[in-house]
Amino acid sequence: MSHMLRQRGENWLGRRLWTALEDDICHSEYPNYTAMAKKLPHRTHCALKNHCLQLGICKPRPQWLANQDTQFRKMYKAGSSMDELRRAFPHLSRVQIWNRASHCRLYRPKKKYSPTGIDLLDHLRSECARRHVTMADLDHFAKAKRYFTQRLWRGERGFVDFNYIVRGIHELGGTLSVQWGIDH
Repeated sequence: MSHMLRQRGENWLGRRLWTALEDDICHSEYPNYTAMAKKLPHRTHCALKNHCLQLGICKPRPQWLANQDTQFRKMYKAGSSMDELRRAFPHLSRVQIWNRASHCRLYRPKKKYSPTGIDLLDHLRSECARRHVTMADLDHFAKAKRYFTQRLWRGERGFVDFNYIVRGIHELGGTLSVQWGIDH
């Protein structure tokens, strides 16, 4: 760095240079960035983190290697359990795994709908799964408010509203038929 820049106390972009006093504050207050920010109000949170990294106070984030990234993507898309992912990537916490998947725009395979015990509803839900229709979409198609999304057929106040179910079947292009058993 040139002598003139040090004299001015700014770099070529006009930003303040870090002083020895500021370095000492970073060393003494790390990892409490809030305390650092109070003592150095002219520095942003991001600037404080970057400077601590430059000073070697904190460790750099590990970089993802191509083979690790490929392995992570394959395992996540295949529906590996969180325990399997943690064993394969022991340096990552659960939150870091979710964040990495979100960053890579990865989604878990959809789970099959569990049976409700109501045949008509079970057939409707399995058809929705086959067509990749979400319960929110079904609510919209059947004008059912949030009946399917909130699974209102369950619980203490649960009630089976066949009007919504039948409307959902018709909206997906299905038909209903009734068969009577013949008594002998």
